[in-house]
Amino acid sequence: MLTLAELDLAAGQFARARSRAEALLEPGVPPAVRSAALLVAADASYALGAYEAAEQRYEEFVTTHAVAPEAPRARLALGWARLRQGRHNEAVVTWIDLARRFPEDARTPLALLLAAEVRSRAGDTATARALLDRVLAEHSASADARIAILSRSLLALQEHREPDALRDLRDLVRSSQPQVVHEHRRLLRALASPGGETNLEGSRLLENGSMTGLVLADASGESDQPAAAVPDRLPLERFATVSLEGERDPEHASRILHGLVLLATEHKLWPAADRIAGRLVDAFPSYPAAPDLLARLAARAAVDQQWLVARTAYARLVTRYPETELSGRARVDFADALFRTGAAAEARATLERFVNDGQGQEQRPRALLLLARVNEALGDPVRAIAAYDRLRRHHPDVPWTAPSLLAHARLLQDIGRPAQARPLLERAVTGAAGDELGEAAYRLAAIQAAEGQHTSAVEWYMTAAYSARGSRWERLALLGAGRSLAALGETREALILYGKLLQASAPGTKPGVKEAEHRETTSEAAYRAAEILRGAGLHRDALDMYLTTARLTPEAPRGHRALVGAVQSLVATGDRAAADRIYQRLVQSGTAEPALVAEASRALRAPAGSRPASR
Repeated sequence: MLTLAELDLAAGQFARARSRAEALLEPGVPPAVRSAALLVAADASYALGAYEAAEQRYEEFVTTHAVAPEAPRARLALGWARLRQGRHNEAVVTWIDLARRFPEDARTPLALLLAAEVRSRAGDTATARALLDRVLAEHSASADARIAILSRSLLALQEHREPDALRDLRDLVRSSQPQVVHEHRRLLRALASPGGETNLEGSRLLENGSMTGLVLADASGESDQPAAAVPDRLPLERFATVSLEGERDPEHASRILHGLVLLATEHKLWPAADRIAGRLVDAFPSYPAAPDLLARLAARAAVDQQWLVARTAYARLVTRYPETELSGRARVDFADALFRTGAAAEARATLERFVNDGQGQEQRPRALLLLARVNEALGDPVRAIAAYDRLRRHHPDVPWTAPSLLAHARLLQDIGRPAQARPLLERAVTGAAGDELGEAAYRLAAIQAAEGQHTSAVEWYMTAAYSARGSRWERLALLGAGRSLAALGETREALILYGKLLQASAPGTKPGVKEAEHRETTSEAAYRAAEILRGAGLHRDALDMYLTTARLTPEAPRGHRALVGAVQSLVATGDRAAADRIYQRLVQSGTAEPALVAEASRALRAPAGSRPASR
């Protein structure tokens, strides 16, 4: 009879198995048969959903056979029967008792894990945490340990203990076993839905071959195998992909993605953080912590100058969660991110709203400085200067950095207000370095030169050249110093500087030195050297410089003036045939100014020995 009952149970004939097993529980049945029949009756009752009857039989078995080999399995099943009746606390006590009585049994870590999840769902996070710690301390080699790590990480995240949460999550990611997400999901589904427990390792209701064919259908159809290979190469993103596969649990899947975003941010894996955050808000738009998470991601990215990530995170935040109020710093960060990723017009609109709405006073100076830069980039110097002026009026105590002073001075100088630019530049050069010092010194020198203060101008031009080697400011400064030296009559020193510019045959190595600009400065240096040489009567040397100028800038007015100088130098040396060829070249260009053509014609007709004035 017992054998028939066991066969019925294995075949899924639960009612018949139960009936036959119950018949063997009458008085007079041998103890060994009765103990086996108790388990068959309990298992059949459980399979039929008769949890109260199953509980009675399991409890009778563990009471009368407390140390039998089947006792651990019966206690695990007894906990399930009590759980299915809604008596969660008793189920937890049963599973903890199993762990106490049979600490070495293979089911013990699962029993502790189940107890922890039930207590966690009940809000008893302290007990849940203690049980998970126990799994990891006493059963670290078990298959259930990695599920406990994930559970403990999610619990820590729920309790806002982020360092603890990320420590555990980091260990899981490093293990490259994203299938733990599926295992955790199966555990949760088993607790929530009858039948799911049969898919948990070590939790089949009958073992030793008596029930090997009984596996209740998984309603999701989800395989127990690890997730198929995903295209994402980063372990973080593989975990994210697995978290979104199959019949996911929104609460836990969203929290896993939350932790992955924090982990990616902590390790500055910005593209991964951005993509996972996007997947989180796409899949779970109502996740309560999403707005705060996006704001934190954006702020950290801005600090690290990851402007595209910051822009994307802020854009998601304001688009998907419009009720969220950004802090003053966040609003300015968003504008900065927009500006640095090519959306200057949007950045200006954002900044103007911010500086005009009376909010975020502590961020107002930074916003005005940024607004000035944005307006400068948009080609609106008047509005840029207005932003600087507003900053000076309303925030006089705010210290100005050398870059800010330089930017303000640049705008004033470029629109023809050098007198206002000069004191700003004088302050800027005291705190600037490198290319910024080069530009500030060059601009200060240019103002002084325009005012006829060539001695002081030369000093600042040379400061610019030496502090910004390899940049555009070095070449412009050498050129300016040459002009001022020539104005002071120090033509030999001017020629030395022009010679340095002519010897540099290729653009500098620093960004911003363009080939066209290099050609332009070399052309001017050659032309000014030619003028000095011709003025000194060194016509052949001057001729070389004039022709160099014409070669470098053939269509520019300077190139045409150089051809006139070449005609004059050739006439001075008596080579009128060559001078005529240069004159014809000037005429045939078709773009030379008539006045220059006329000047060249007069030089060609001038008597030998005459000295046309230098320009």
